[in-house]
Amino acid sequence: ATAATGDLDRAETTAHAITHPYQQAWALAGLAQAIAATGDLDRAETTAHAITHPDQQARALAGLAQAIAATGDLDRARRLTTAAETTARAITHPYGQVEALTGLAEAIAATGDLDRARTLTTTAETTARAITHTYQQAQALAHLARAIAATGDLDRAETTARTITHSYQQAWALADLAEAIAATGDLDRAEATARTITDPCWQAQALARLAQLPIVLADSTRARRLLALALSIGKWTESLAGLAVVEPAAVGPIADEICARWSRREDDRSG
Repeated sequence: ATAATGDLDRAETTAHAITHPYQQAWALAGLAQAIAATGDLDRAETTAHAITHPDQQARALAGLAQAIAATGDLDRARRLTTAAETTARAITHPYGQVEALTGLAEAIAATGDLDRARTLTTTAETTARAITHTYQQAQALAHLARAIAATGDLDRAETTARTITHSYQQAWALADLAEAIAATGDLDRAEATARTITDPCWQAQALARLAQLPIVLADSTRARRLLALALSIGKWTESLAGLAVVEPAAVGPIADEICARWSRREDDRSG
């Protein structure tokens, strides 16, 4: 929370004062991300390397590698992914290792090394399939599907997503996949993927997310149709963020009506 205020020095002091190892690691990983967002990548890297918990260090290094790759410094980004991979492979908890490896695969894909990223997803899949806890396996496979999509193998990503047996995690994976497909320009397939989500509320969220993407907004008719569909099948509150992007002029009247309804309700109660 302190990092969010911009006071990174105080945030770092607070993080290092935490005595619980995992909570300190979690705080430092978040701090490294906040520092990277300011552009001070050297300090962010120092912070990431100070993390002693392997799960959180791998997460921080992978996230930093993605941020650095975005600046065009691919050599430095690849160096960080190598360090992150060593850390990730040392994680003994299966779910934690899958989460670290899939996040790392996304970071490596961002550097352009798709073959290496795909190799990591294969390793992660072997571990994920061996997880016996049903919900944790579903979460791991959702992370895996997202990472596979980041490597460009959308067919394999979809196959993975559809093997998830937990409905929420499958919906999350398919929504992420729909966005990845949309980024390739295949908006029809993206929409079709989102519409295969069986729960109406989660499908509505996926459609509203699609409607907000810049590549979809370029086709205003499609964006409005997707948003209208989302509003028709799910709770309107879940599509409000999409409405603010696609039809911002509509948000004011809706807010006024909500306020008016609350005012009438309070008047009825007091009366």
